[in-house]
Amino acid sequence: MKYKYLNLLLCFIANSCLVFNPINSLYAENVNESPQYLETTVPNPQGIVIVAHGLNIKPSKMGTPSKEGTLIKLLLDSGYHVYRVTLKGHSGPLEDMQNVTWSDWIYDAYSQYCYARAIAVSERLPLYLLGFSLGALVYEVLMNEETMIPVQFEKTILFSPAVAIKPAAKIILWLQPFTNDRSIIRSVSPKEYRAQPGASMAAYKIVFAMEEALCASSFRNCNIDTIIFIDKNDEMVSTGILRERINYYGLTNWRIYEVTNAGAIIRPQYHHLLVDNKCVSALTWQYISEKILEFLN
Repeated sequence: MKYKYLNLLLCFIANSCLVFNPINSLYAENVNESPQYLETTVPNPQGIVIVAHGLNIKPSKMGTPSKEGTLIKLLLDSGYHVYRVTLKGHSGPLEDMQNVTWSDWIYDAYSQYCYARAIAVSERLPLYLLGFSLGALVYEVLMNEETMIPVQFEKTILFSPAVAIKPAAKIILWLQPFTNDRSIIRSVSPKEYRAQPGASMAAYKIVFAMEEALCASSFRNCNIDTIIFIDKNDEMVSTGILRERINYYGLTNWRIYEVTNAGAIIRPQYHHLLVDNKCVSALTWQYISEKILEFLN
C-alpha cells in the first residue's frame, strides 16, 4: 500500500501543472460570491437553512434563486429562507486562499451563523445546516467549540462531508518538501465550479487538522438528526471510514444515503461533487431532492 501511494505522489510531481506559486494572480473577479441572505417567497416560511460550500467550490454553485436544479433554489421554492455562507479564499483574490488560516474559517463560519441565528430567533424559525465537504466539516467542528453563542442546528444535511477523509487523499501532504503553505495545488474539479485554480497547501492542512480535531472531540455535540449524501466512489471521503465513525462515536441519529453521479453531464466526472443536477443524473437529483424535503418536513 505504501508503494501505491508513493507511485501516486510521483505521478503528481511529474505533472508540472499540479503545483504553482502565482504572484498577485486573480482567477476570477468572484463578485457574486459574497455571503447572501435569501428569503423565500412562499407564505409561512418553514425555517432558515445555512448553506456552506466545499473547498475551492464557488459559493454560488450551491445555488441561486433563479438557477433550476440547485440546492438553494430547491430550498427557497420549498418555503425555507437561506443564508449562503462564504469562507475566506472563495471570493476575491487568490492571495486569500494562499494566506487562509484555521481561525479565518472558524470566524467566517461562526459570524455568519450568528447572523442567521439572530434572524431565526427573531422570526421564531428553526435553523438548519446544509453543508458540502469543507462546509460540513467546519460547522461540525464549530458545534464542538466553546463559543459565546453555542452553534446548534435543528437538523443537518451533509454532502460528501470531509469528516472521514481517505488516507490516499492525504498523500498531498507528501508534496510539502517541494512546496510551501502558499503553494496552490491545482483542482481536479470541473472548472466552472472552482473558486480559484486550486486550493493552497495551507487550506489542505487545515482540513486535515479539523478532521483530527473533530475526532479528538468524539463528535460529542454532533448526534443530531443528520442525513448524508455520498457517492461510494468519492475520491476524498471514505464511506467505510464514515460508517466506522458513526458506530464508534455513537452517532445514532446519522443516516447515510449512497448515491451515484454516474449520470453526471459535467466533465471531468468528479464523484465528490454532488451539489446540483449537472453533477448527478436527473433521477438521482429527484431522489436527493425528495429525501431532503422529506427530512426537513
